[in-house]
Amino acid sequence: AGDVQRLAKTRRELRGQMRASELLDGQGFARKVEQAYASMFHLWAQSVRRVDPEPAPNRMQALIGLYFQNRFEEGLVVARQLTAEYPQYGEGWKLLGAFLQQLGLDQEALRAKRRAVTLMPEDVEAHFNLGLAQVALGDDAGAEISFRRVADLQPRDAQALRHLGGVLEAQGKLEEAEVAYRNALVAE
Repeated sequence: AGDVQRLAKTRRELRGQMRASELLDGQGFARKVEQAYASMFHLWAQSVRRVDPEPAPNRMQALIGLYFQNRFEEGLVVARQLTAEYPQYGEGWKLLGAFLQQLGLDQEALRAKRRAVTLMPEDVEAHFNLGLAQVALGDDAGAEISFRRVADLQPRDAQALRHLGGVLEAQGKLEEAEVAYRNALVAE
């Protein structure tokens, strides 16, 4: 600021520098913005195409078969592989939760079942399974939310209404529990 000659020179050159700048090249600036948008769209389009597909039906049938054959350890290994390959496939997480629960790994089962509910928010069975896992861990308040969601999705689900009555009763919400039990009887 003390060098008056240098300051005067900068002021004289500044106008020319601004005219030559990209900032005052409207067409060039617009081209660069369009290129940036095209690049962003291209990246987005690639990510959409990479959406995880579902596993082959025979693979899922084989996994379900392991469950019904009580081959839980083997099924757990396969279910972990499946969820690693298809992390957005809710049915895989639902099965992983079931295998974990059968092996007594309740906390991990709870996480898998929560993931299934997140991926499939309208899936009655996923909410029901989550509720059962929460009951097993003594989380009656969480189970209440899960069973209420089942009742919202499928109002005549007597089994869910009975479980809802049970967790309400366990929490001392006796009037609400009675309503849930009555609704279960009507639904049967």
